[in-house]
Amino acid sequence: SRTSLEVMALLQELNRGGITIVVVTHEHDVAGFAQRIVQFRDGKVVEDHTNQAVDARSLLQAPGATPVAAPTSAAVPAALPAAALPAAASNAAPTSLPDGAVA
Repeated sequence: SRTSLEVMALLQELNRGGITIVVVTHEHDVAGFAQRIVQFRDGKVVEDHTNQAVDARSLLQAPGATPVAAPTSAAVPAALPAAALPAAASNAAPTSLPDGAVA
């Protein structure tokens, strides 16, 4: 939907400005907007690779373009610095992503 594209365009713009964005989703079309995809199965990383991200801004600006399908599950962006999260937010060992990484 157009709203989904607008949200992804905003997240990509924040990322271009140097803010690390983490989106958690089960939707492959939403993951397609990420520069990096980390896939988990049963709590373990099974794949971690860079991605040629779809530019949401260009999709919004394309005349007569058909928008991508709207996600059917919520994507949760986390743009807070790790220090702002409570210590109990995760029982796993902390993972550090380089600035600009999207998982």
